[in-house]
Amino acid sequence: MTKKDVDGVFTSLIYVNQQRIIPAYETKDFRITDNGIETLLVIPAINAKVSFTGLMFSIYLPWDKFSGNTEGQCGTCDNNRTDDCRLPNGTIDSSCPDMAHQWHVADHNNSQCTPPPEPTPTQPPGCDPPICHLIQSKVFESCHKIIPYEPFIVACIFDACYMDDVTIGCTSLQTYADACAQAGVCIEWRNYTNGQCDFTCEKPKVYNACGPQVEPTCNAWYNFKFIQTQNEFSVMGDIQLEGCYCPPGTTLMSSSSNYCIPSCDICPLPNGEWKEANETWVSNCQDCVCDPYSLEIQCQPVACQHQPPLTCDQEGQVKVVETVDCCQKDKCECDVTQCSTSKITCPVGFETEATMGVCCPTYQCVPKDVCVFNNTEYQVRMHSMLCYLASPTTYKLSTLLNVT
Repeated sequence: MTKKDVDGVFTSLIYVNQQRIIPAYETKDFRITDNGIETLLVIPAINAKVSFTGLMFSIYLPWDKFSGNTEGQCGTCDNNRTDDCRLPNGTIDSSCPDMAHQWHVADHNNSQCTPPPEPTPTQPPGCDPPICHLIQSKVFESCHKIIPYEPFIVACIFDACYMDDVTIGCTSLQTYADACAQAGVCIEWRNYTNGQCDFTCEKPKVYNACGPQVEPTCNAWYNFKFIQTQNEFSVMGDIQLEGCYCPPGTTLMSSSSNYCIPSCDICPLPNGEWKEANETWVSNCQDCVCDPYSLEIQCQPVACQHQPPLTCDQEGQVKVVETVDCCQKDKCECDVTQCSTSKITCPVGFETEATMGVCCPTYQCVPKDVCVFNNTEYQVRMHSMLCYLASPTTYKLSTLLNVT
């Protein structure tokens, strides 16, 4: 279990046998749930709970099964705090922070599991963080008689004074609030920290101090298995925890999505989105509708209108088939390679004129603005209406013609 920070929003990454899973997840031996703040592992056979919030692990073990059977960073389960700082060799260390480093598990694949020991920093003089005293205030008063708060204040002061993080005190408050929640007392405490311990949820979800361990969804099977079914997990799961939930008036579409929708009358899509009841759309050339009775997607091929026969009989035209709005339609297109390349030869006094047809040019002979005599072209002087024969060497008038 780990947390991934994406733009200030933490997302849980949970793996079982090297395979990532999406909570809620359940086997015959354990159940894993996640509410955006806390990941909770429940093991009914030994009545154990393991909580992970990104910065801390909390392990809850029953006295009847683990009395005298624990050691390590959490201490010895014997209701005697004087031996909680016991080292692996059996001696008692006066400092639990020093003792904690002695219980690191060697992992040759991860050098971060065996960091070099660091000296215990000196507590700044007069360090007394106000946020830590919120634990003993009226905010947590309903839990004081159930869970002793003094050790949490000591831990809070230690962390807030020794750690270079002004928000580290929030961890102790969260730990105490979680212990109270596990005992059945839900505390709404973050509103009293002047914004120091505010929690940002991934939109559209919002923070709720007292929410269900498993949030209801639009998936009836999921709700039945993880919420409505009474089994060995039910006794340990009937508590309220702080977390990120859909806003009031909306429901989580599915456990694997982050959609909060106003109504569960929807048809889920394979990509995680959804369509509302009676909504229609086109997908892969299928007309689809979200059936309002079965809430299932029903699709049929797009209906195409009948197209009258198309004739492409102009020079250069060819018939092609194209797909428009999922329907095949005949269309005339031009293929210039099929145009005639031969040109006409015009007599004297005429010139070739090209006119563009549908696809190919057409050629015809049109008169030129000249006079023709003896198969020779003569220029026209329009102002005198006379034709002159232009001699290569002289420009004498050789022939007078009437221009009509």
